[in-house]
Amino acid sequence: MNTEGEKYLKTILEKLIGLNSNMIIHRCIIFIKYIIRYIKYLRNSILLNLNPIIVNVMTIDETIEKILKYKTSIVRFGDGEVEYLHYGRNIVYQKYDEKLAQYLKKILVLNEPNFLVCLPDMDRLH
Repeated sequence: MNTEGEKYLKTILEKLIGLNSNMIIHRCIIFIKYIIRYIKYLRNSILLNLNPIIVNVMTIDETIEKILKYKTSIVRFGDGEVEYLHYGRNIVYQKYDEKLAQYLKKILVLNEPNFLVCLPDMDRLH
């Protein structure tokens, strides 16, 4: 139940902004979501700088040779997965989920014999 004061403020806001209160709330929610995404991006960037991932970059030929010689299992991270983890946001075919992101990060840094994580050409992603 609205008091007269609340009705008055609502009317003033609608006139000042030109939107009804539902639109104002909707736009505030969108803005807050952008802020949260940006904070996650900053957090991910800081964590990556504090705990850099050490990688052994192999050529395509070296990778194929290792797979065939040692019967190595592979996990392929594509552009979408890298974007998903780096920016902490939805991608075209996957809604962002923090639990899934944590699981993918564990796979990304997994250091097991006969296990490779394949990434796209990182220079191409910039």
